[in-house]
Amino acid sequence: MSIQEEDNSPCAQSTVLQEDEFIDLPLSQDEDEDSQEPTHNEEELQQDNEPESDTNDVPPDSPTTLSTASQPQSAPAVASNTTTYDPEVYTSTTQLAFKDKKSLKIEIIDAGKSREGHSRGYIVYTIKCNDSLVRRRYSEFESLRNTLVKLFPTLIIPPIPEKHKISKYAAAPTKAKEDTRIIDHRRRMLSVFLKRLLEIDQVRESQVYQSFLDPNANWPEVLTSPPISDIPKNILQADPLDPAHSTAAHSYLPLPSSTVIVVKETQEDKKFNEVEANAKEYEAVISNGIDKANKRIVKHLSDMSTEFSEAGAGFNSFSLQENGKLASTLEKVGQVHDNCYLSTETLVNSLNYEFTEPLGESVQFASVVKDIIKFRQQKALQLDITARTLKHKSNHLNLLQKSEQESKRIDQALDAESGKTQQINFDRKQAAKDAQAKANQDAGLNQSVTPLEPKKSSKFKIPGISKISNVIKEAIESDPEVTRQHNLTKTKDDINQLKQTVTAAEEDLGKVTKSIKNELERFQISKEEDLKKMILAYSACVLDWSKKNLEFWEEAKADLQKA
Repeated sequence: MSIQEEDNSPCAQSTVLQEDEFIDLPLSQDEDEDSQEPTHNEEELQQDNEPESDTNDVPPDSPTTLSTASQPQSAPAVASNTTTYDPEVYTSTTQLAFKDKKSLKIEIIDAGKSREGHSRGYIVYTIKCNDSLVRRRYSEFESLRNTLVKLFPTLIIPPIPEKHKISKYAAAPTKAKEDTRIIDHRRRMLSVFLKRLLEIDQVRESQVYQSFLDPNANWPEVLTSPPISDIPKNILQADPLDPAHSTAAHSYLPLPSSTVIVVKETQEDKKFNEVEANAKEYEAVISNGIDKANKRIVKHLSDMSTEFSEAGAGFNSFSLQENGKLASTLEKVGQVHDNCYLSTETLVNSLNYEFTEPLGESVQFASVVKDIIKFRQQKALQLDITARTLKHKSNHLNLLQKSEQESKRIDQALDAESGKTQQINFDRKQAAKDAQAKANQDAGLNQSVTPLEPKKSSKFKIPGISKISNVIKEAIESDPEVTRQHNLTKTKDDINQLKQTVTAAEEDLGKVTKSIKNELERFQISKEEDLKKMILAYSACVLDWSKKNLEFWEEAKADLQKA
């Protein structure tokens, strides 16, 4: 029976196993209908006179349910020993262990198929975090990374292995060996991903990362609970260092187009643009140069190992046709070719593990660096757009104030004239209306209304209803004086809101610039160390392979000379 994978998983086909050979893996906690949650802490339980051992050392015998859907609404939380998921009070032995980074050991020890809940089955990765085991699917790793990118938009979140197209497996469903290699590759790189996250203090101390490695956590519920549920839909309208606790001013930040470029380039912009250019150049050099050449070398070595194997089989067969010393000599040559085949296979695998995979990861890192620099560019554009809008509104307010003064002067003149001629004030209203129209034309008045309260997105909108509302409002408010006062009040409110938005944009840009600078410095040190390790590993692999082959042939030469 062939292994199948879910749609969002990398492998549609994996290793071919017989039904009796397969050992089904238990489901991860997020796919169990009755997911579980840790009990209350020891102090709360003692208040109910219920003896309990230290929950930090010994897990509870009967963990409580995370979801309240199956619990009676009238049952008290303490009396029933159940509680809903609350990240503020949520504690577990896994979270307590994360206080000491050096004591944590994370490794993905297995990748296998599970069929529970799905007829086709899916690949589950078993993570060992110290003494606890938790099983996660690829889609859950992907959601973890996407969530961390939203929570920490200024950090370089490590990449995960890319998805593989299902059509690739549909074209060659019988290549079980290749499928096994792909699963092993993904297992290794996902393990590297978790270890790299462990080195980032903000991520390691976050409740999201700790819950991902906690076997008692319900991952889908974590994704729909604070702080994740408190993050705005667009991360550009959130506090860059604490997206879950953004201010009302952030909701008014504009969303610049991704194609817009800042006209005025500051010194800081130039530095970050240079970093972005270097990342693009690094990505191009690695992808189009070293990576391609390395893949050709590995393929050539793989073909060579096959040729060594065939040559060894040929010499061994030839030795069977001869007698005496010649047969022994031919057999010895065949053994040398067999040994070369084994050493070359080892070299190919070592190069893949020690050089090819880290090299591909470094290319992905270059894309991540470009993403956070683009995020800073977007924040700089927000500040530029908001500052320009504030300047335009301030100029417009000055024109409105001048228009108001001119209107008062006309009213005074008309009042004086009407006192002499005893005429109706119809001409005065018309004159005031004409003056207001001229002032509005000079100011280029924008009639869009911006509320002062925190902006709320409406889920149901009728196209064109705002225009109809404006027409009705203009018809009702036909008095020019009322219109002038309304425009003045609205413009002042807009300016007040824009000032707060500009302040928030300035603070955000400062935070983003400082955070990304520190992150780039940290990443540069890490990248240099990784490159050194890759080059040293590459050299060691080739050198070890060369020495072994030389020893094989020198030994064979000595035996031949004796013969």
